[in-house]
Amino acid sequence: MQPLVSILLPCYNAEKYLKYSLDSILNQDYKNLEILCINDGSSDSTLEILNFYKSKDERISIVNNEENIGLIRSLNKVLKLVKGDYFARMDADDYSTPDRISKQVNFIDSQPDIDLVSSAYNYFFVDGQKKQYIPPIAFKPNSLKFLSLFCTPLTHASILGKSSLIRSGLFAYDHDYPYAEDFELFSRLSWNGVKISTMGESLYWVRLHSESVSVKHNSIQFQTNLSIIERNIFNYVKVYVVLDDALKGLLACRINSIISFEQIIIAFSIFDKCMDKVKGDLKAEEMQEIKGYLLSHKLNILIQVNKKRFKVLRFRNIPFFIKSFLCINFTQFILLIRKLII
Repeated sequence: MQPLVSILLPCYNAEKYLKYSLDSILNQDYKNLEILCINDGSSDSTLEILNFYKSKDERISIVNNEENIGLIRSLNKVLKLVKGDYFARMDADDYSTPDRISKQVNFIDSQPDIDLVSSAYNYFFVDGQKKQYIPPIAFKPNSLKFLSLFCTPLTHASILGKSSLIRSGLFAYDHDYPYAEDFELFSRLSWNGVKISTMGESLYWVRLHSESVSVKHNSIQFQTNLSIIERNIFNYVKVYVVLDDALKGLLACRINSIISFEQIIIAFSIFDKCMDKVKGDLKAEEMQEIKGYLLSHKLNILIQVNKKRFKVLRFRNIPFFIKSFLCINFTQFILLIRKLII
């Protein structure tokens, strides 16, 4: 018999897209599911939609919050109800491919040292006109562990993991990190012995719209990301440097101010210092994954920095532009351009 998989589906004013999300889970080719839906005090018809689906499929359970308590508290609440051998996430405005759960269960069964896996995904807009494949930032657990210092290593809503993580108390969301709870959680898990991995196949579709968390709460999410990066660098790799918001934003490639050349050099040296702390524990293929991502990341930082400066300084920024791209050597730059084109 198939192991039971518990799907965690938080919902808040989700009437517009909830049907597509539920249908994508109910129509999985993997059938042994319990679908734990939380209605987080919605003021629209979300609860009515959930009740209708529950009347049609006994695998659905509904937890109804009388008041809106937010995503983090809702997720922690539903985690306590998980009965499955595995658990998975799903957002109410996205959808999963029909074979997502079966492929993730097969992946994690075939690699017993892996505790948590996500997949590549596709962005799409509400009109369905623009779609974009987003590959994983890396695949190997130690590569993802290192990169989790600076960015979210997994696609949150596409994860599937062992429920033992929940029962051990390791998998729980922290209220102190609003709108970046996934970044905080996955970096904390990775640096506390949990093996995470990703799949290159896109098994999840993320809908982009004006009501998404990353759009509505961008400024809070930005500040939360910065605090997580600072914690990670200090606590996990013990690199003690003075980090102002501009430097933390550079490390995350979230550029909100005019950046100097000296700040770029400091930021890039922090990447190197963190690498020096862990490189003795990494295999050659893990080093290759990390270096490949960091090269792309550094180039993106330079692009974003120069975009910000060009808006203000116009052509007076050209000397800075030329100088800044010398931070990446010519051979690496050509290899990266070839990689981006191909």
